[in-house]
Amino acid sequence: MKKGFTVVLLWISLSALSQHIDSDYIEDIDNLLTTKLGIDNDVESFVYDDGNNGYTVKPNITARTTLAINYRFLAFTIGYTPKFLEGPDADIKGKTSTFRLKGDIFFKRWIQSLEYNRIKGYYVDGFKGDLFPGLEDEILVIPSLRTKTISGVTRYKFNDRYSFKAIRNQNEIQRKSAGSFIPNLAYGFFEIKDDEGLQDLTSFGMALNAAYYYTFVINKKWFAAMGLSPGIGVEFNKNITRIDEKTKVDKHTDLVLNLQTNLGLGYNSKSFFS
Repeated sequence: MKKGFTVVLLWISLSALSQHIDSDYIEDIDNLLTTKLGIDNDVESFVYDDGNNGYTVKPNITARTTLAINYRFLAFTIGYTPKFLEGPDADIKGKTSTFRLKGDIFFKRWIQSLEYNRIKGYYVDGFKGDLFPGLEDEILVIPSLRTKTISGVTRYKFNDRYSFKAIRNQNEIQRKSAGSFIPNLAYGFFEIKDDEGLQDLTSFGMALNAAYYYTFVINKKWFAAMGLSPGIGVEFNKNITRIDEKTKVDKHTDLVLNLQTNLGLGYNSKSFFS
């Protein structure tokens, strides 16, 4: 599975006249309604490679848009692919549709994140090896192939002087440099299914991550943020194969090692952030 980049294109803050609560380390601007319009290519693709044979399964989209709304302790994001971002060669690689919905809930030191992600319409190319003779330059369209992900992350922040909102949802501003240990439990269900195919795969996994984040405040508005999150978990997989009206179910459990890094440079004020 391959992840991509995320770029924020436009952001607007709307506010009525209200009083802000300031502190030495964090300025609270929860009473601002913040909206963000972004673009990303964070969509799943898959690679099969056993050393001698292989292929790639990809959606036919260049990117998708996201719209986020943040207010007080709630944050919601919806993502989809507008027509102008659809693949230009749909007659060769097929059409892909996407839908994404995620949200964050902040309660004191606890942070709960949930996400639903669906993609339908893939194509297969990059065939290599003796198992696929004559297919090296071919493209196989699978319009009914779809993936679905339902996931969540439960975090706990130890240091009240560190603002996770400042880098996650931008409705707080970090005024002095600070960091925090933020361990989290991540869990999710993943499904790849094709009603016209021979195989379906479902997976449920969970991982415990020891994350640490730090924000360097360069001056009153500029900042640099970084984070490191190693983790370990377990994944339960089920592969369903249908051959000659018979169904075979294979189950296996895998150990998961995880490492995530974050690095960014930003600008934050009451009316504009990047």
